[in-house]
Amino acid sequence: MKQLKVLTTFEHRRIEITEKFSVIPENPTITRKQAEELEEVLKARKLNCCEFGASSVKFSQYVGIIRFSSWTLEILPKVDGINDQEQVRHYLVNMLKQTQNMSVKQFGVAGLNMKHNDLLEIYASIFCKNLIEQLRKGVIKQYQTQEDNLSVVRGRILLPQQIRMNLMHPEKVYCTFDEFCEDNAYNQLLKAALVILQKNIRTANTQQMIRELLFVFSEVTDVSVKRLLQQELLLTRLVIRFEDSFAIAKIILQGLNPDFSVGKQKFFTLLFDMNVLFEDFIAVSIRKLLGSKVQTQKPCKYLLKTDDGKQLFQMRPDVTYNKGKDWILDTKWKLINTQENKMNISQADLYQMLAYAVRYDCQNIILLYPHHSKMGQKTGVIQQFEMQGAQNVNISTLTVATIDLAQTNHKTFQRYVNEQLESMLDAIMNRNNTDINMAGT
Repeated sequence: MKQLKVLTTFEHRRIEITEKFSVIPENPTITRKQAEELEEVLKARKLNCCEFGASSVKFSQYVGIIRFSSWTLEILPKVDGINDQEQVRHYLVNMLKQTQNMSVKQFGVAGLNMKHNDLLEIYASIFCKNLIEQLRKGVIKQYQTQEDNLSVVRGRILLPQQIRMNLMHPEKVYCTFDEFCEDNAYNQLLKAALVILQKNIRTANTQQMIRELLFVFSEVTDVSVKRLLQQELLLTRLVIRFEDSFAIAKIILQGLNPDFSVGKQKFFTLLFDMNVLFEDFIAVSIRKLLGSKVQTQKPCKYLLKTDDGKQLFQMRPDVTYNKGKDWILDTKWKLINTQENKMNISQADLYQMLAYAVRYDCQNIILLYPHHSKMGQKTGVIQQFEMQGAQNVNISTLTVATIDLAQTNHKTFQRYVNEQLESMLDAIMNRNNTDINMAGT
């Protein structure tokens, strides 16, 4: 299969638009035609994550892969202190591994070539390895209702069809029956993801795995992507071991361009919102530290209530502890500036935190940002403020904190993150003499 040139860039870094296409890491460039292709993709995806200038483009917020017919664009997150593409891929895959959307338990990232493979190749390899491991324990089979014109009775006879089709053929019986087979919605989803990957993956080892997996699903019906994305799959105890594979398969299907349903694949995308990914990663990490008292996007409360009792403007904090009684934490994938009095904190974010403090009657509100080198070496609690109400009464403490994600040793990345979170939460709660029992890293 033809190898596509991969242009790798980082969010917030400009890509110059010139007459030539270049994938040189120090100075990547795209042509005007490629810029137009990129704009078409983002418009189709309804994503406002790229700033198009007269002579350059710049990505923000979203990272991942956009695969065109003749080239590939890879956008990596900007992690302050790490410029090596291989290390950043490790960092990103480690974050994805921890989140609920991609809980890759069996294989992690061990053995994956982060230097010479882009994110899609890595993601596809993880998907295939996970799927192969589960299929060794057995393919998903279900009873499916079938209808057929048979020589012997099976199940029950459908009289209307029997009279219509077999009046002149008494040797036949038209029956409906249940058959225990592999052609079911679960396997149809997995097969569809494999078919898409087969068209987009270039690595020989991964292509071999895809071919072997498609052979396993050779008796499974091809179903439209639109239909597969609309259906809800019930995760019973018999299929729960495929949960990771189902989640990744849906992400792969969502990456297709809208024209794919009519056989025209112009592009394929695998993009992640860093705001959501950072939030999910921190939430999962804290839940593993503190246990069941940690909730994400809960409890939900409303700011307003109408005369007839209808509630409006729902509030969903990123992370709460003890239903928001002890603390509420909100993540922001932004850079703050400790040299300024207001630290470059958004006024809208402050209003949001004040609303949490009042509505949840919470004494500790935490704003957590990614750390960067201009702030010095200190991470964790950066500064604390008193949030004031009427008559200047202090109603809550706002803690601005950071977490350093620039761990060059990917094998100890999660432990490094856990230690920072534990230290930060200890410092905040000890200030108010509130005890949190750590469940362990």
